[in-house]
Amino acid sequence: MARGIFLASSTGTPAPKRPLVVHRSKLAICFACAATLWLFPWENVVWTIQTTPLLTTSWRETFLRVWPQMEESLCPRMVPKTAVGEVLFDLAWAEITRDRGGGNGNETATRRKKPSVVDTFFSGDIFGVATYAPPSKSETLIYLTIWKCGNNAIRTWMKHSIHEKYPGGEFHTAAELEDMESYYTTPLCIITAVRDPISHFLSGYNEIEFRNIVDYHDWTANATKEQNKYSQLPKNSTERFTQFIVDILQGGPEMTFWEMDMRHVYPMMRILEPISNLKGKVSNQTLHVAAYLNSTSNLSQTWPAFAAKSCPHSLPANYTVQPIPPDFGVHNSSKDPYGFYRAAKETWKEQGPAARALCILHVLDYACWRELEIPKLCQEVFSTKSFVESILP
Repeated sequence: MARGIFLASSTGTPAPKRPLVVHRSKLAICFACAATLWLFPWENVVWTIQTTPLLTTSWRETFLRVWPQMEESLCPRMVPKTAVGEVLFDLAWAEITRDRGGGNGNETATRRKKPSVVDTFFSGDIFGVATYAPPSKSETLIYLTIWKCGNNAIRTWMKHSIHEKYPGGEFHTAAELEDMESYYTTPLCIITAVRDPISHFLSGYNEIEFRNIVDYHDWTANATKEQNKYSQLPKNSTERFTQFIVDILQGGPEMTFWEMDMRHVYPMMRILEPISNLKGKVSNQTLHVAAYLNSTSNLSQTWPAFAAKSCPHSLPANYTVQPIPPDFGVHNSSKDPYGFYRAAKETWKEQGPAARALCILHVLDYACWRELEIPKLCQEVFSTKSFVESILP
């Protein structure tokens, strides 16, 4: 039996009027509807997905309908359409400043027309690659580095567990793909590892804060004291993490001055555009990601087997799969000694405006890395009328 369809709207704007049709088994609901319409004229009733779930199309149904179109629109053939970045910043800004007045809640919501960080957040160079060619030179393994996705462990594994254990091959730990054409005379097998985009951002934020305290002696509270707001809020607080997102969306130059560290929170899809731009420029090969590991959980066990399965001709002929030693590439920040990671996780757990903004900032990740599971909150955000109309032509 057909039902009235009402689009989810994050603004609370009344949805278009639709015929109301109710299944016979919902007779009790019909009486309730009749009584409601008798007491309150139809034009005064605002139907929303939140208040009338039995009488509306759920956000889940909307998501299942529009998401395949969004995937193709945002990242066809794993080539992200980064031009949408400014639109995503606008949508995320609208979410995170809703009911807060902007910033830390005590100021007017103001924002530069085009934040300077947009250009580096979604686009830029590859974070470097690690390469290995076996003695046979039959194929070269290319690992695309993504920070906060186990890259230290993976590069250490390539050096100690392959190159040093099986002599005769050629290894480079921090190369630039476009600068090494002379090495790529063999076919290339390009692989990488990714993780849930939200957890990647939270982990990256913790890394930035940790380095700020340990390596830079609190530069955010000194060198840029008058330029950003998040560093003025209490450490390891949810308010500080939320303001960090606001500062990114406001996009002042202070959020790109330390661009090398800010890369820890940049989306993982950022590595894909440079790959597509290099097609035909490296040994006249068509470059593409052959495979990616869609989780960094239990990486010590999963990565060696994944690499051997994905690029069997890029490893020594007598290579045997062995786990990555647990001490390979572990960051001191992973223990969260200052509580920044905890605060970021708590903010996400609240599922409030900051969490919704994070969903929007990472829609390109979910569109490109299609094996990743999309959190329910993000599915709901991607199903809102304002988001759908902004993304789909």
